[in-house]
Amino acid sequence: MLEAAEVQGLDQKLNRFAKYPDNPILGPAEPGSWDDFGINFPNVHYDAGKFKMDYAGHGSGGAAGKWDHGYAESEDGIHWTRPKLGLIEMNGSRDNNLVPWIPHFLDDKEPDPNKRYKGVWISGHTRWITDFSRRLAYSADGIHWEVGQETVNLTSLLEGGGPGFRDELDISERRFKAVGRTISQGHRALGMMWSPDLIHWHGEEAILDVDDPYGQPAQQWRGRYVAGRILDPSGEKSGDQIGATSGSKMDFTCACMHLTSLMVVIKQPWR
Repeated sequence: MLEAAEVQGLDQKLNRFAKYPDNPILGPAEPGSWDDFGINFPNVHYDAGKFKMDYAGHGSGGAAGKWDHGYAESEDGIHWTRPKLGLIEMNGSRDNNLVPWIPHFLDDKEPDPNKRYKGVWISGHTRWITDFSRRLAYSADGIHWEVGQETVNLTSLLEGGGPGFRDELDISERRFKAVGRTISQGHRALGMMWSPDLIHWHGEEAILDVDDPYGQPAQQWRGRYVAGRILDPSGEKSGDQIGATSGSKMDFTCACMHLTSLMVVIKQPWR
């Protein structure tokens, strides 16, 4: 029913998600495999009649923090297999399902079949902390990638931050969105950046100290400002957060937001 002249006695309710009773649907691999200790951060797409997943994994014999990335596929989204791809050598063998670390999304609006999957190449393991390269990558199948031009400013989105979706409802200057981890007052938060072309990214902000915004320098992460927050869990300093954004260091706009009640925005020059 698409239209109704009158509706009575109905309550609008949000349906609850129910966990699948046979979880987990994909667990650690066989002992001795590169991902026999644990897996996380799944990224799933339905494409060409199957579910495709890339995920991070860790082996029981590996060093702490040394994560690799694998590929799995499924016909029904419940029963998964790890195909042998032969792409990356580990311990002298390519008989594995390893794939490069490329945060990506499936772009249904892309006319070029070789660029349906869009992402950025990350060096992997713990090297992302010091290697700020985020080169744009394209793929026809989400497995085999062509790496191209270096992106600009995307590393303001921390860790494995990469393009997340095409936003057709926003203006062209904000056509592509990237959502991932950022920082707030000493804790993690969810941030977002945007780009018109997948190369040039915008949306970073300077995080100011809520107790002394004019006396303390703006907070940075490894020498750079971080992605603007769209969800902040609130830290030790209650729900008050201060962010400053500007095209120059001498002309900031200061905004104070209280996240536990009505949002209040105070604008004034910050010099």
